[in-house]
Amino acid sequence: GIDPVVAMDCQGVPDHLYLVQVHTGSQTFVFDCVKLGAAEVCQALRPLLESQVIVKLMHDVHDAALAFSQHGGIALLGGVFDTQLAMEVLTGEAHSAFTGMLEYCDESDDPLKLSTRLRMKSGELFGRRPLSSDILEYAGLNVFVLSKVKEKLFDKVGNKREALQMASCLR
Repeated sequence: GIDPVVAMDCQGVPDHLYLVQVHTGSQTFVFDCVKLGAAEVCQALRPLLESQVIVKLMHDVHDAALAFSQHGGIALLGGVFDTQLAMEVLTGEAHSAFTGMLEYCDESDDPLKLSTRLRMKSGELFGRRPLSSDILEYAGLNVFVLSKVKEKLFDKVGNKREALQMASCLR
């Protein structure tokens, strides 16, 4: 059968947990941890975050894992596939950027021009309320685009996928 895979990202990590974004393949959810409370959002997402069955596709899982632990009480993420770790295996380069991974997977970064512009601004941008529509669009776009490269990335890593997933969880 087909593995259930969701794309995930967070904003403000590791010092804060401002937003948690999840793209299911058909829908995008942006959880406002400032408004709803980081612990409350993490507890609501606990079944997803701890699931070994549902794969969480994330780029550079370190900071998110730390934030989930410190701000949300989630000690261990299950079923994570770190796309940054996959890039390290595929290219030999450590700490590859999200945009570099998109280029490697031949994914157009046109929708991410907005993201690049926003990333240049302060990291505290996501902590301010109310959130602008640009910020929400960026947050949703990030996980949507990550979801789009899933198949290409899985094809490129081939039979190393299971080992990469185990290594991602250990990270």
